[in-house]
Amino acid sequence: MGEGAHQEAPAEDAAAPPPARDAATPGSAATPGSAATPGPGARPVEPTLSRGQVERVIARALELQDQADVAPQVDRLTLRQVQDVAGQVGIDPELLRRALAEVRLAGAPDPEPSRTERVLGPERIRGATLLPVAPGAARRAVAGWMVDDEGMRLAGTSGDTDRFIKDKRVMVELRRGLGLDRADGVLRDLRGVAVTAEPDPEGTVVRLEADTSGIRTAVAGIAAGGGLASLGLGIAAAAVIPDGASVLAGDAAQLLATAAVGLATTAGTAAAVRRAWVARVRMAVDAALQGIDLAAQHPDGLPARDPLPGWRGQVQRWLGGPR
Repeated sequence: MGEGAHQEAPAEDAAAPPPARDAATPGSAATPGSAATPGPGARPVEPTLSRGQVERVIARALELQDQADVAPQVDRLTLRQVQDVAGQVGIDPELLRRALAEVRLAGAPDPEPSRTERVLGPERIRGATLLPVAPGAARRAVAGWMVDDEGMRLAGTSGDTDRFIKDKRVMVELRRGLGLDRADGVLRDLRGVAVTAEPDPEGTVVRLEADTSGIRTAVAGIAAGGGLASLGLGIAAAAVIPDGASVLAGDAAQLLATAAVGLATTAGTAAAVRRAWVARVRMAVDAALQGIDLAAQHPDGLPARDPLPGWRGQVQRWLGGPR
């Protein structure tokens, strides 16, 4: 027994003291301005950026590259590379596919407008969207929105294209007058709207084309009427104002000066009318495409809005209820 006790004593004496804690030991407090050193075998912690920081970093890097006039290292990316980049920043693959399809729909930029289009406005205003549904479902969504909410009717079909014009029935006009439909009614005041549904690997491409030739005719009428009125005012001014009562010498100078002022005013008025109407139609086309997309998401009918109060609610129920 004494011999066993004698053999155990050296083991206790040989036990090493615990290591001292210092700044390099995991769990110890790091001094300000220093980084904790990871323990043996530990992976270094990489800094992370938020979604907003990533967007700002990339945008700033592209801006600096443009300012430095440095050619990009890569001019084009494959679809797989774009998907890999989107996956790394957390973009939903389905949303990425839709975005790629819509960029493809945009295609080449619109050609430079002609001189007539600059003065009178475009003859057509177009828009497109991608619906993740079959062509049949897409055409039902188109018909539902254009008839029920735009207040239009189907005027004809040619292949994949349906043409809609204003529905002038009394019931439709009553609904429009009471503001019971979702659309603002801009498209129904045009000469027609053509909607095409084309099959696509991602679903159905819906293209909408609004006929704005009526706006061009109205702007041309304003310009022509204003021009004739300006010429008439110039002739009247030359005939009525005595030569000595004006700083302008001669009837011809008075005629030209008065007509020039009238023509400038007319041109400004026509341009303002054109810009306002074209902007309204573009907004209406975008809103119609959004409405068709919403209708495709609710094939059994759009969610009903709250009924109107008072007598308008009674008329609303009589006309088919809220939409």
